[in-house]
Amino acid sequence: AGCSPNASFESSDKFNIEFDVKLHNFDASTDWLSLSLGKDDQSSLLPDSDSGLGAVFDADGVFKFYDGTRLLHSEVNAFPAYDKCHVLITTSTEEFDEGEPAYCSVFVNGTPMINNDAFNKYAYTLNGGFEKNYVTLFNYNSAGISPSLIDNLKISHAPTNVVTVHSWTGDTDSLIDPIKEYTHLVNISGDDVTINSQDFIGTGILTNQGFGNGDPHYTTSTWALIDAGNYLVAWTQDPPPTPVLSDDSFVLGQFGVIGGGSPAVVLSGLTPNSSNTLYLYSWAREDSTEITFPSSYGGAVEMIDVDQYGQLNGMIIQYDYIADENGKFTVAATPEIDSLRFFICGFANLETGTQDPEISVDNMLAFGETALKILPLEIANIGGGIVDGIISGIEEPFSLATNNYYAVPGTNDTISVTFSPIEERAYTNVITLTGNGGSAQVTLYGDGIPEPCLFWILNLGFWIIYSRRPLGPGSSLSL
Repeated sequence: AGCSPNASFESSDKFNIEFDVKLHNFDASTDWLSLSLGKDDQSSLLPDSDSGLGAVFDADGVFKFYDGTRLLHSEVNAFPAYDKCHVLITTSTEEFDEGEPAYCSVFVNGTPMINNDAFNKYAYTLNGGFEKNYVTLFNYNSAGISPSLIDNLKISHAPTNVVTVHSWTGDTDSLIDPIKEYTHLVNISGDDVTINSQDFIGTGILTNQGFGNGDPHYTTSTWALIDAGNYLVAWTQDPPPTPVLSDDSFVLGQFGVIGGGSPAVVLSGLTPNSSNTLYLYSWAREDSTEITFPSSYGGAVEMIDVDQYGQLNGMIIQYDYIADENGKFTVAATPEIDSLRFFICGFANLETGTQDPEISVDNMLAFGETALKILPLEIANIGGGIVDGIISGIEEPFSLATNNYYAVPGTNDTISVTFSPIEERAYTNVITLTGNGGSAQVTLYGDGIPEPCLFWILNLGFWIIYSRRPLGPGSSLSL
């Protein structure tokens, strides 16, 4: 059985799909559930059909990922078998149906899933992008008696502008504040070092080691390192090829790790739903390197130029995010060019806010006199955490591009509202916004007016042609 949610991404080409899967409700280990995106039509339910991307979750913990009919990756024990899992799929593209590449990542219970066997990546690049934006779900059940498996399905806009790249030449531009309190200060594969009166804890020299996906290469009670290539290479060149680093930052830059595919940092022990900034200390190992940074936060997966300051020069990747309800966060680095790698010297994490989310929206949206008009409904988060929810109560002739909203602190989510009256009279509709961050009501007002009629005079008689919609470019009428 399958279905296709009615969701529009007209206002954003960067979106998240989240849901909970109760895998223990499957009847047999051969049962599976799939979610596909970018399908050409809503009847294209199977994950390995001709178009789009497909993610498959088997009851026994096997994860599979398809590009059209091509199987890119299959992995056993990728997530807990016969248990409840939270799935987050993040997809970004510049334009649908414009040939632009699309980027996709999949997280299960906060752990990134490998989606490309050939190059061991946590983010997949679909060259040519999506032609359409249909999302479809399919459930295969061998016994056919299980109840619904999916809960809390949510499709929302992905937060943008979460990644910023800074130059790093020494202590003065390390972005480390001497008076702030950091949750994590780590020097990877090196000794303790003090930068701007803040003590980075060294891990000691790490050794090269293989492991399974999601199994940590190095772990403490509050953080871990993992990699899609199933190994992390310890970098031990002394001095490192970073001639611009000075002061104690030079010590931080001496050692580190290089991922076999996509290295990832896993943080825990954070304040649940708190706002944070993570600083990853690195340097560009090759020319013209572009990298995506998929995360369990669901920030837009976009290509970031990490060679802005030249090959072998120091840089800082700043990632602004919100910890999940369990106080955890994972971010990975996936190079666009398969042979390239991302180098991590160390990292620092700063908690920037713990206030509750708070919704803010105007209580009225007035369309005036019109035959057809579209206006934006701006939904702001003026608090912390995440504002998200659904809009209910919409009635014709008003309509919404989507009834879901999502906003991180200090940002807006814009929902397009259309007013298309069918009669010449006043219309009023009260809609309700309900979800995390509180509830609100917005009154929609509009006055319908008749659209222009077209008159032809022929042999002293009148022909009247009435159109409910304006003629498009190139259209014509003939008598």
